[in-house]
Amino acid sequence: MGACKWLQVGNMFIVSLATADLTVGVVVMPISAMYIFTVEWPLGLVVCQFWLVVDYTASTASILNLLVLSIDRYRSVTDPLRYLRRRTSHHAALFIAAAWSLSALWVLPIVAWHWMFTDGQRSVPPGTTRALDACSQHTAELNVKFA
Repeated sequence: MGACKWLQVGNMFIVSLATADLTVGVVVMPISAMYIFTVEWPLGLVVCQFWLVVDYTASTASILNLLVLSIDRYRSVTDPLRYLRRRTSHHAALFIAAAWSLSALWVLPIVAWHWMFTDGQRSVPPGTTRALDACSQHTAELNVKFA
C-alpha cells in the first residue's frame, strides 16, 4: 500500500518538482559556486556544456512543473466533479513528460548556437567578461576567432 501513495497524481507532480529542484541544488549550485569564486574556468568544455544543459533543463523543468501543478490544483478546485474523473496517473505522467521534454528542447538552441550559426567557432570579443560566455576560457583550445 505504501508504493501506491507515490502513484497518486498529486504526489507525481511533487516528486517531479522535487527532482528538478534537487538537481539544481546538487549539480548546478556547486559548479556555479566554483565558477563565481575562480578567475578562469578550470573544468574544461565538456563539464561547462554539461553544467549549462543541466542548469537550463532543471531550472526550466522546475518552472514548468510548478505551472502544471498549479493548473492541476486550480482545475481540481474549480471543476472537481469533471476534472477529478479525468485526473489519472497516466495524464499526470504525460504532463510531467511534456514539462521535462520542453525543458530539454529549449536547451538545444542555447547550447548549439555556435554550431548552428558560426560553423562551430566561438567568438568572444576581446575585453569581455566571462559572464557573457561561461565557456569562454577555452578560447585557445577551441580555435576561437576574436572579433
